[in-house]
Amino acid sequence: MQRDAEKDLVMCERATPGPWNNDHDQVTKENGVPLFKAFRMRGDLQMRDDARFITEAREALPYWIKRAIAAEQHIEAAKSLIKSIIFAYDNGTTLPSSIVEELYAVNRKLSDREDE
Repeated sequence: MQRDAEKDLVMCERATPGPWNNDHDQVTKENGVPLFKAFRMRGDLQMRDDARFITEAREALPYWIKRAIAAEQHIEAAKSLIKSIIFAYDNGTTLPSSIVEELYAVNRKLSDREDE
């Protein structure tokens, strides 16, 4: 399933604001007001793990989505800079060969990543 970070972040923002807490069989707002009870389908230990996952995901998911979006923006900026340097080199700018080789290698890796 293909995910859309922006849509997932909107989903997170529409949920009841966090942080949330869990009390073994229910998930509550920080002030203790219950949000919902966990279903008892697979035993108490599994239910506790599920409730903890739901509670932690309320804060973790938006955090990691924002980090991923920022990382993708940094990658795009780096790719643009590398392409500009390679273009300048290809058009006569003198650079040490070790730097040029490294830039070409990084550019190939980034290009290969786009194909994934």
